[in-house]
Amino acid sequence: MMNHNISYDAAIILQQAGFSDVQVEALVNFQKSVNAQLATSTELQMVKAELQTDMRIMKSELKHDIAQLENRLTLRFGAIAVFIIGALGAMKFFA
Repeated sequence: MMNHNISYDAAIILQQAGFSDVQVEALVNFQKSVNAQLATSTELQMVKAELQTDMRIMKSELKHDIAQLENRLTLRFGAIAVFIIGALGAMKFFA
């Protein structure tokens, strides 16, 4: 009987519950395939660190983009103010 991931005691319990050697072997293989798909805590920590780095970069880029938009809006509102003042002056001059 193979018990790669299922303990010997667990295999005995399964057999006592009526599982055949083939069924226990199938459970062992199933558990191995599931375990192969699970991330280790080290892998999760690596992904966490990568995500934190990506978020810091994105936050920095976002701050930069917002600063650029603020500058563009300031210039546009300034240009609009100059236009309005000029238009009011022209209306007063030609009135």
